Amino acid sequence: AILPNPIPNMIAVNRIEHNGNMTNYDVERNHHYKVTSTIKGINFADKRVTEYTNLSADGLANCYLASKDNHKYCFNGTVRGNGNTEDYAALQYPTSGISLFPFESVTLTVGEIKDAVLVWETEAGVVNNVRWDNTLGYIKFETGEVKGNALIAVRNTSNEILWSWHIWRTDGVGLKELESYKVKMQTYNNRTIYVMDRNIGSNFANIPPNYADCTGVNALYYQFGRKDPFPVAYSSTTGIQKALTSSNSSGNTALAKSINEPQVFYKCNTTPNNWISTATFNSKDWMISNCLWGDNSKDEGLDKQPWDGKKTIYDPSPAGWRVAPADTWTGILKSSYTKEITLNANFFDYVNAGAFSSGYMVNSNVDSRNMYLPASGLYHYGDGTLRTSGGYKWSASPGGTLERFGLHGMSIRYEASAIYIAKPEFRANGFPVCCAQE
Repeated sequence: AILPNPIPNMIAVNRIEHNGNMTNYDVERNHHYKVTSTIKGINFADKRVTEYTNLSADGLANCYLASKDNHKYCFNGTVRGNGNTEDYAALQYPTSGISLFPFESVTLTVGEIKDAVLVWETEAGVVNNVRWDNTLGYIKFETGEVKGNALIAVRNTSNEILWSWHIWRTDGVGLKELESYKVKMQTYNNRTIYVMDRNIGSNFANIPPNYADCTGVNALYYQFGRKDPFPVAYSSTTGIQKALTSSNSSGNTALAKSINEPQVFYKCNTTPNNWISTATFNSKDWMISNCLWGDNSKDEGLDKQPWDGKKTIYDPSPAGWRVAPADTWTGILKSSYTKEITLNANFFDYVNAGAFSSGYMVNSNVDSRNMYLPASGLYHYGDGTLRTSGGYKWSASPGGTLERFGLHGMSIRYEASAIYIAKPEFRANGFPVCCAQE
């Protein structure tokens, strides 16, 4: 036998026989040895072990990309989101007594978790055999050949969901490949931002993507600040049963409910038009809502110094990415647009974008790459119905500190006549999300 160097830690070597001498452990080049070994077990923390691919080994997140057909995957099910224990809301509003955490710890104990379940999938067979490994503290699942999106959760003994994760079921695209799908953008103040060339959950059949890559099972929608997506299709076959209700609760209670009920769309058609229904302007719940995605803009819409905080545990992006800030899209303004974008700029200034059918192709203002903005519509804040006209994307930035826009989240909006580069929208709306690289 030719011995590996080093010998894997899963193999216990009982004896090596060297020219009949079983007490001689010297190993020489170009010699043959008889090895008697016992397999002790598999160490899943060892990245060389390939029975299951550990998706969390390259970074914790609320979204994991499963890129291989007929493959076994696992990830750490004891850490909420990216595991960031920094309470961004408490840091931003230190005298308010508020918190982003409606629980005692970002980390779950193995004893708290009873099982792992599939909450929904966009088509039957996106993920299979979801189960909880109590010994390792890992969620395990398998893939077939069906592409799309799914949501997996861990529950306690009362069948309450403690946390959930989005599985982005791609065709050969993982975190490494996302590097090839990024577009370089430069903001109005010459800050460089790299963004994905498509929304979270989209297919990767084409470069750049087209309408089919970003619709149907590939289209996901998020309420501002929430970590879990809502898919287009709903059926008992795939487990998708979207409930519609009002949260009717204050900040931390609403946060806890959103964790326990990731499939529930919280509608709100009265002020503050926020899925946290008590987040009226300048209230503590409004402060919490401002901080959920880690960019509490103190400017009005277009940040002068965006990305104030670290990526939070509620950010829906894969590891290494985060929801893009509001000024990301200022780089697509026409060169003839000369008005300086200042603190008090009119957010509704827009760039004329030419023909519009199913969406816009936007060229990078820095390199030759471009990205597609699909007209994938939105889930309406008032009744949770899918409206199919126009296109939207959330940014991580709230609308600022003036009451006129303070109840909103900042988005990019595009329709037949124009692209609005930083438009305030009600936070109870469900919009797609595009990520920027951290």
